[in-house]
Amino acid sequence: MKKKNVVGLVVAGCVACALIFIAWPRRAAPAANPGDAANDLPARVAACPRAALANLPQLAAGAAQAVAATNSPAAPDAAPARLDEATLDPLRRAFVAPRFTEDPALPRERQTLLSNRLIVSPEKRSIPDAASGRQSPTPRGTTPFIVQFNTPVSDAARALLTGVGAQVRGFFPNNAILAELTPDALAALREVAQVQDAAEFLPGDKVQPFLASLIAAFPKTRALRVSIQTLAPEDAAPLAAVVQRLGGEVEAASAGTRWGIVQAVLPLGAVADLAARGAVAED
Repeated sequence: MKKKNVVGLVVAGCVACALIFIAWPRRAAPAANPGDAANDLPARVAACPRAALANLPQLAAGAAQAVAATNSPAAPDAAPARLDEATLDPLRRAFVAPRFTEDPALPRERQTLLSNRLIVSPEKRSIPDAASGRQSPTPRGTTPFIVQFNTPVSDAARALLTGVGAQVRGFFPNNAILAELTPDALAALREVAQVQDAAEFLPGDKVQPFLASLIAAFPKTRALRVSIQTLAPEDAAPLAAVVQRLGGEVEAASAGTRWGIVQAVLPLGAVADLAARGAVAED
């Protein structure tokens, strides 16, 4: 069966990721994988590099014509025109993903690498008083945070988090854990000496750079197939209902042993709203 490409919107994965763009055959579920500086998602999207359209003239004339035809405005009251593989493939090939590497001038253990930014924890311990309010809490009343340790991450470090009421969801290099925190659990981190910093896993951290570039380049009404990963298995069904309310078409929703996956065709304009749901780990 011919594979169809999917832009992934993961809600919370095992390793540092933002929205992933993956090949998703309809007959098989995609592999699940788990960074908003000071700005929220709309501001980050506006700052993202647009698709490298200048590189497209290299394409054969037929492919270029197919791209133009696919990107023509949709008629009023018509279903959102979908970005198909004929449009996405040349853009994907031309896209240069941002690369974030460690700063050699700073201690390695204070740096956390995400796919869309580098987080450097302050030299002095820093635990925020509360979540930013940029995303809604999960159904469990939690907010995802990147908790950075001043020691290597181990089973003992995970146990320290669960001991204060946190729910561990994944790992980020170098010494960070993705965890769901209630307000009480966030406050309790102040008493955990091994925790150096806690940075909220913001909506923009969930959106893969290539997807962000598509949002910046195309009308919000354009749609594409996405794979959305949730923080917890039980989040999949409620999130599927949210996708439908946002004008998306749910093709599959499943609850795994560690997280949930929602596969859908989603308007680009709905990505920011979806990423602002605390239960979403990645788009």
